[in-house]
Amino acid sequence: MGEVAAGAGVTPNTVQRLEVPPENGRGANTATVAAVRDFYEKSGVTFLDADERGPGVRIAGA
Repeated sequence: MGEVAAGAGVTPNTVQRLEVPPENGRGANTATVAAVRDFYEKSGVTFLDADERGPGVRIAGA
């Protein structure tokens, strides 16, 4: 969690809050979500659009 937080420029508590389903938490700031997604994309993660199986991710080298 600390590596993601540092790479996205947010606090570890912020990343932890993103892991809570929106109905059980405060929700997420769109800029924060974008920063975390950008960190993951720069780390080799590709976010896949939803298809018949739902949304997903592809990890480089996996």
